Amino acid sequence: MGGIFGVVSDGNCTKPLFYGTDYHSHLGTENAGLAVFGADGFCNTIHSISQAQFKSRFVDDYKKTEGWAGIGAIDDQSPQPLIIRSKFGTYALAATGLITNKDHLVAKLLREGASFNEMADGGVNSVELDAKLINRGENIVDGIVRMQQAIKGSVCLLLMTSEGIYAARDSYGRFPLVIGREVGSDGSSSGYAAATESSSFPNLGYEQVRSLGPGEIVRLDRKGIREERPAGGEKHVCAFLWIYTGYPA
Repeated sequence: MGGIFGVVSDGNCTKPLFYGTDYHSHLGTENAGLAVFGADGFCNTIHSISQAQFKSRFVDDYKKTEGWAGIGAIDDQSPQPLIIRSKFGTYALAATGLITNKDHLVAKLLREGASFNEMADGGVNSVELDAKLINRGENIVDGIVRMQQAIKGSVCLLLMTSEGIYAARDSYGRFPLVIGREVGSDGSSSGYAAATESSSFPNLGYEQVRSLGPGEIVRLDRKGIREERPAGGEKHVCAFLWIYTGYPA
């Protein structure tokens, strides 16, 4: 299992990113990471959390980092977020879910001349596989759709570019992905967030706007939320996550 959290802000996003990601600690005990975009470009940090809590591993990292957009992940399988250089430019990617035809897709891409650099549990990092599939699209949104169509299983992802964060829920809505906004003292929005767990919002001063539908893609930036692809109609909720693993909220 795993959880993802992303935030865009008018100010420095690293504090809500740090705490928002930590609110997903019940979803994974092996790997965690943060990626931030700011004046100095992209940066990411990844640590094992198998022997220490998330906060103790990342408290120094987040205090030394500044940026207006960031994504974080806690996952039991793939170290992430990864920074990818592609024909679309550089982006950071975090993803959670399950790819049941992973071996088939990896073998197919290798036959076509692709190479993989990131490893996880002795095999290919699933997030790098997601990126390879996304990069075959005409643009980022088309690439995400093609990736979702190529896999068997379900993947929710956050893809951060220099312009904002694309949030995409898996095609069948098996795993949750919710959108929130930071509420200023005058009621205006000063930031936006996307998360696996809505329970990550209240203590950070965010209110939930809505849940994304199956296959829906939106882009978050400092101006607001823009729909990039509407939700599909078919939905198959993962009962294990919602009843057993997920936070009661």
